[in-house]
Amino acid sequence: METSLEQWLADVNDADLVLVATVVVLCEIAHADKDYSDSERVSIEGSVAAVFGAETSRVASLVDMAQHLRKSSPDLVYLSRCLKQKLATPRERLAVVKAGWQVVLADGIVDGMEARLAQSVSMLLGIGFRQVEEIRDELKSSVTPALN
Repeated sequence: METSLEQWLADVNDADLVLVATVVVLCEIAHADKDYSDSERVSIEGSVAAVFGAETSRVASLVDMAQHLRKSSPDLVYLSRCLKQKLATPRERLAVVKAGWQVVLADGIVDGMEARLAQSVSMLLGIGFRQVEEIRDELKSSVTPALN
């Protein structure tokens, strides 16, 4: 019998919960347009390693695990609430939101589904629309994506 993501997360420590939940949420954002690119994976791995100080090889393993866990249709509301609860500061939550938008922009195409999912996760993490706009605009100024 396969264990659900929620059951599995109930048995891990807070640091692992935050890492896994973040990776799964970012993978879901990357897959929202039905096109998961290498640049999106690199963005996820780099962002998570930078934000949480995790080793790149560990993050790569977590991304592989998240790809497997996606098949069970993870509950993004549940994962976002876990992150909101476990991330101690708004600054940490902002870092996750920024990572989400980096994933949206990673392949050079701003897909509507990816953008809506990143926006929803941002709101669930308690980050206001104005802050999200600032993050998105900052990232967009460094990349010129095609609109889709």
